[in-house]
Formats: sequence, C-alpha cells, structure tokens
Amino acid sequence: MFFLKKRLDRSGMILIVVMWILIILSLLAIGLGRRTSIDLKMTKHALGKLRAKYTAQAGLVFALEQVKRDNENAETKLFDNLRQCGFGLIEGESREDVFKSVKVGEGFFNIGKEDNDTVGKENGEYGFSDEERKININALDQNNYTVLQYLMMELGYEEGLAQSIAASVVDWRDGDDTVFEDASSLGVSGAESDYYDSLDPPYFCKNTPFDSITEIRHVKNVTKEIFADIKKYITIFPKSGKFLVNLDTASEKVLLALAKHYTGNKTKTNIYDAESLVEKMLAYREGYDNEEGTEDDRLLEINEMALNVKEKVLFLMMKGDQTKVSRYIRFFITGVDEKTSISSKIDAIIHRDDLTIVYWARR
Repeated sequence: MFFLKKRLDRSGMILIVVMWILIILSLLAIGLGRRTSIDLKMTKHALGKLRAKYTAQAGLVFALEQVKRDNENAETKLFDNLRQCGFGLIEGESREDVFKSVKVGEGFFNIGKEDNDTVGKENGEYGFSDEERKININALDQNNYTVLQYLMMELGYEEGLAQSIAASVVDWRDGDDTVFEDASSLGVSGAESDYYDSLDPPYFCKNTPFDSITEIRHVKNVTKEIFADIKKYITIFPKSGKFLVNLDTASEKVLLALAKHYTGNKTKTNIYDAESLVEKMLAYREGYDNEEGTEDDRLLEINEMALNVKEKVLFLMMKGDQTKVSRYIRFFITGVDEKTSISSKIDAIIHRDDLTIVYWARR
C-alpha cells in the first residue's frame, strides 16, 4: 500500500507538471499568435502606405502630362482662369471628370486646388491652382508694397501694423541695409539688421529673396497668427522679375488689395471705387450662372463690364500688373490605397514652361 500510494503521488505530480507545461505552451502559442497578428497588420499597413505613396506619385506624373498638353494647345495655352488653369477641358467635361478618383492599380488619386478634406468628396475643388493668383512677396518694392498692406487690412489688421509689416517685407528682401521709411502720415518704417540684432536671439536681415513663405515669420511684427491668416494669399514665385497677378484667377481679397493700391490722388479714385470695380470684376468672371469654375466663366474685358470712368482708370492701372497665363502651377495630390484606405499626399509647384518642380512636400 505504501508503494502504491507513493506511485500515485508521483503520477499526480507528473500530471500537474504536464498540465503546467500545457498551460505555458498555450500561453506561448497565444502570445506568438498575437505577435504574428500584429506583424501581419504592420506589414499590411506598410504595404498600404507604399501603394498610396506610389499612387500619389502617379498622380503627379498625370498632372505634369496635363500641363504639357495645355502648353501644346493653341487655344487654352493663351489663358488661365478658375475653370481651366494649366489644363484644358473639352465641351461638357468637368474638372471632376478629369481629376476625381483616377484609378491606378489597386488604388486611385484625386488632384485638388487646395489641400483640404473636401478633395475626394462630393463638393471637392478639383484641378490645379496657380501661384499668380496670389501676391508675390519677392516682387514687392517701395513702389508697390502697399498691395500687401491692403491685403492685411482686408484681413482685419489695423493700418499701422499692416504698413509696418509690408515695409519690413521690402527691407527683408532688398539688397541694402537702409531702413525703408514710409512717406505717409503714419511715419511707419521697415526693419533692417539693427532691429533684428536687438532681438533675443538676434539674427541678421536676409537682404535676399524669400526662399519659402514660412520665412516671412522672421519679418518684424509677423506673428504665428498673422502668418496663418496671410499664407494662402502670398507666394514667393517667381523669385525675381516684375510684380504680376492673374486677374482672372485672383481671389476677391487679392483683387481688392491691388485695386486699393492704385487709389488716391494720382488716379482721382477712392476705396469705394476700388470695391465697386472688384464687385463688377467678380460678377463678370462668373458668367450668367453666377458661379466661378463653370463652363460659362469669362475672361475680364474692360469694355464688357459696364465700368464707370473711375473704375476704368483703376482697371487700366491693374492691367499693368496683369498676366493672363500663369507660369507657376500648384497641385495637391492625394493617393489612396483601396485595400487599406491609407492615403498619401503630395503638394507640388511646377514651372509651366519646362515642367520643373520648384517646390515639393509630402504630407
């Protein structure tokens, strides 16, 4: 009996050990299964991200091809407006038809005018946009800097601050170290190295063209909030040359800033004349359906807008800064991998003439 009891005790111990081994092996199996599941998910995500990336790059190639075709089209290469900017459309064709959900392999891409959540949805703004619809801060000087001043005033900033920032932008990009002092009654001046050297930490005034719009954050009085307000209305392209704006694509605020720049004693016009002119310009551009970006959009014509004498004077002054063909075209491309719904974004600006990429960012 003693030996039988001892054998049973030993069998019980072995059984307990075996059970513990089975429990440990089960836990290891569960752990390995989870690890394998995580690895598979990570691999799936990485592949989706890679497919989305190359789908977006396919969108860039597609966009460049559209600009190339537009350059070769005898009719559409002569103008850019809000419906067709850097690309052409045939009769009855919409921007959505060309740039929405373009299939590539296991995914698709959208090309939009702006980087926002509407692109790819029902009311997305599809197509390209141009940099000439904005105010080129690299083309501002002591003769035209008030265009930026009036833009800031349109955005709600008081005149003295707006004028100071505009004058300081001129000082930042000009080639000298002489402070630009405005001749107006406000007595506002810009800023050169003496001012920036007094800051903590100190730095020098650049005195060369801007290389990015974010660089304007270094300019006197430009806060994070001010930059957030003005960044969609300014550009640095081209980095040299005459100040030019595409009046057929520019926003209302840019048109108002340019028109108000020309008001005063020289033209015998005032702010109200500028506002009236821009209202008529926008209405004419929209066509009969009162909507921009549609088939009946019209290019601005001085004799077709029912302008009064003062409005005509201002419009003729603005035409001196006008370009009808925009040379810098911007794409916001979103590539989507349909299997994982992962997306990849490209923000690029190209020079229209030779299709070189002058700005690139992956988002």
